[in-house]
This record gives sequence, C-alpha cells and structure tokens, in this order.
Amino acid sequence: MAQTEIHHLRRIYTTHDLTPDAAVMFEGNAHHYIRNVMRMQPSHMIRVFNEAQGEFLAELETVEKKSASAIIKDHLREPEIVPKLHLYCPMLPKDRFDWVIEKGTELGMSDLHIISTERSQDKPLKADRIHAQMIEAAEQSERLTVPALHDTTPFQDMLGSLTTPLHVALERSEKTTSIFEAIAKVDLSGALACMIGPPGGWSDAEKTALCAHKQVIPVSLGPTILRSETAAIYMLTACRAHLDENQ
Repeated sequence: MAQTEIHHLRRIYTTHDLTPDAAVMFEGNAHHYIRNVMRMQPSHMIRVFNEAQGEFLAELETVEKKSASAIIKDHLREPEIVPKLHLYCPMLPKDRFDWVIEKGTELGMSDLHIISTERSQDKPLKADRIHAQMIEAAEQSERLTVPALHDTTPFQDMLGSLTTPLHVALERSEKTTSIFEAIAKVDLSGALACMIGPPGGWSDAEKTALCAHKQVIPVSLGPTILRSETAAIYMLTACRAHLDENQ
C-alpha cells in the first residue's frame, strides 16, 4: 500500500500487544469511534499504534454492538524516542483546559502536571476524560505516544520536589529573560519544562518563592500579557521549535 494511501487511514491507539497476524480488540471510546462515528465495516483498513511497539496496518475483522476486532498486518513505524517536554499548569476553566490538553498533545507535550495555586480554581481531576482527550489528539496528529498525566500537586510541594530547570512565565519581574533566550541555553540531554500561572496570576508569596528557587528560570512571553491557555501554547511552541532545530 502506497504511503499516500496509508496516511489517509484512521489511527486507533491501543494498549494491547501488537503482534502481526494476531487479533486486537477495541472497546469503549475506540469501539464507539469505529462503529458509530466512522461507521466502519469488516475489511476496512486502519492503523493501530502504541508507545511500546509503534504503528501497524490492521484490517477490521468484526464490528459488533459493544466491541470490534482487527487483524494486525504490516509494521509501519518503529517506536520513537521523544524528547521530554513537561508542562506545569493550574486547573483552568473546562473549555480553556480542553484546548491546552489538545494543542499540547499535538505539540509534543510528554507530561502534564496539574498544580494547585492560591488563585487556581481547583476541582476534582477527571483523569479518564483527560486521558481520552490526549489519545484522540495523538491519533489525529500522527504521534505514537500519549502524554502522561500527573496528579494534582500543591504549589509548595511541587517547588520542594523540583530538581531540574523549570521555565516559569513570570511577567513584570526584573529577573525575567525571553523564553527563546532561556531555552537556547538548556542542555537537551535532559528535559524541557515550562509552567504557567493561574488566570488570576501568581500571588506575591508565590512570586517570591519562584524567584528564590535555584531551579526556576523566570521568563517573559513578550510585551503583552497572555491568558493562561495562550501562554501554555506559546511556551510549548517555543520549546518544541528549539527541540526540532537541535535534533
């Protein structure tokens, strides 16, 4: 099958072992997508992938009411080693947070850390829903990996456990440098990490703690003040561009 034809095939993420000629089952969101969204039928071709084994061509064998199955065919892509790109982010209003999850996944975010701050609107973390959003974004963006989601961590606990450089959007601070200048100095043998503040901004105590921490690198995102979700994507884009240029 030509590469141009393969790229038009729908991609499905699975945690199952992918072995040529073996069957793989789809339930839940994957089954819903196959049966109800795309209305696929047996004999239709798809692509299946996971972090451990890469991507395979597969042929749908059954599409039932509650599950579907496919037979694994050709191996299309080997697993990939992706750079670590961490985003530390407070909980945002649902529509804005959904946007960060989707676009962050598309941009290569490897880890999402939810941080509880003085001015963040904390609410229970719906991990299953967020993970499903990450999977969907990975399927659509040709990624082979799905970002890791970390439990909500209080701001002070996060700072206390920080052992590697963290670029923090900290506007109106004399210590800030351009995000582009800051990440240009990072040793890419490690990980890139960035953090944004809550919609209400950092508290004075949080600003003081950030500026005093030896692993925190205060950065500016330009002459205008960005909303939290815009700042997150701005920082991830800058980091991703730097990684791509230096790979």
